[in-house]
Amino acid sequence: TDHIRRKIINKYFPPEKIAESKLKPVHTPFRTDSDYEKELAEQLPASKDALKLQEQRYGDSYGTILGEIMHVEVVSRFELSYAMRRLGQFTHGPTEAAFAGLYRVLRFLATHPHRPVMYPRRKFDGFDEIRADFDPPKFKSIQIPRTPCTIADSDHARDTLRRKSHHCVVSLLNGVIVHNRVQQQRAIALHSTHSEIIGSLAAAKETNYLQDIYTHIGHPA
Repeated sequence: TDHIRRKIINKYFPPEKIAESKLKPVHTPFRTDSDYEKELAEQLPASKDALKLQEQRYGDSYGTILGEIMHVEVVSRFELSYAMRRLGQFTHGPTEAAFAGLYRVLRFLATHPHRPVMYPRRKFDGFDEIRADFDPPKFKSIQIPRTPCTIADSDHARDTLRRKSHHCVVSLLNGVIVHNRVQQQRAIALHSTHSEIIGSLAAAKETNYLQDIYTHIGHPA
């Protein structure tokens, strides 16, 4: 999908206007600080005139930009899923903060171009290490088994407007993502443990569905 990503980046960051190398890099597709959450919660939808100005500033309508990014996200850029779920809530009433959120995702795609999904030919025994680097030499890492496994994580009421939490469920086979879902929880979690329990139950449901597929291809979970 890199040619799709490249087409989108050339549309919103044309080389004759701005060099891709001059873009200020961002390390995550979505801001998670409290100030941004406050802006998303408190800003009113843009008026008709203000909406036109925002569309001129960012290059197209809110729905068009969102749809083009989602085209890339659902194929191979799963790290955009949380940002797309959150920003998708503003499709019918875009705000300045929501537009800025989409622009950040575009910058993330422009400055993190190569994230291919690779399916290696290797045995299913052993482990893979997922490592996140912070300020060198600080880092965190976890080991993921190459056999079928499912990972779940939840936030707690990051959406201050609706007070609802989100969970992410990722299923891996041989260290590669084969299923991914980010979803807003229907119930309002009373605390972070409650949110994590809801996410874990969702992961169990997803895994139960995938077990038949794993068994069919000879890798029972």
